[in-house]
Amino acid sequence: MKVDISTAVDSLVNLVNEKQSIPLEDAAEELGVPENILNEWAVFLEEEHILKIDYKVTKPILVAVEHSPEKETEREDLASEKENLKRRANYILSGLEKYHLQPSVEIKTEEDIRTKILTHGSPEDLAYARKFILTRKIQRVLQQVVQATTIKELASLQQILEKIEQQRSVFEQIMQNLQH
Repeated sequence: MKVDISTAVDSLVNLVNEKQSIPLEDAAEELGVPENILNEWAVFLEEEHILKIDYKVTKPILVAVEHSPEKETEREDLASEKENLKRRANYILSGLEKYHLQPSVEIKTEEDIRTKILTHGSPEDLAYARKFILTRKIQRVLQQVVQATTIKELASLQQILEKIEQQRSVFEQIMQNLQH
């Protein structure tokens, strides 16, 4: 016995693919789902390159995305490269987290580092500042990886991660010197 389990989201994708283009309000009416809910689904599906949202005047139109083998391979490569970069960034981040430092002053922003630590901070404070900045850079890269839509963008982020890894290496040398 074959069981067909489909969700309301699947129904939306099927409807858009069948019609090729449908106004959001028509899709909501046809599927019996509130427009605001359908809009949330559509935004997610657009991020995943499953459908597109075009805006005609102020009305959103849901449009089917072309599914050629080349496009599918490109999407898979992009997803795979994103995963690799996320893993690499998280690995670097976990390497930094093993160092527990407490600055002598409260640090919440990079500006705090400039005003409080660089002017009269101890070597431990300076090490903390490096860790703080590296952690922020990695978090920014992780956000950009999630938002990236092309392999070219990911290649650029890869280069940034390589620089961060070099900076992490310098940080670890500083930490070794502080511990001796």
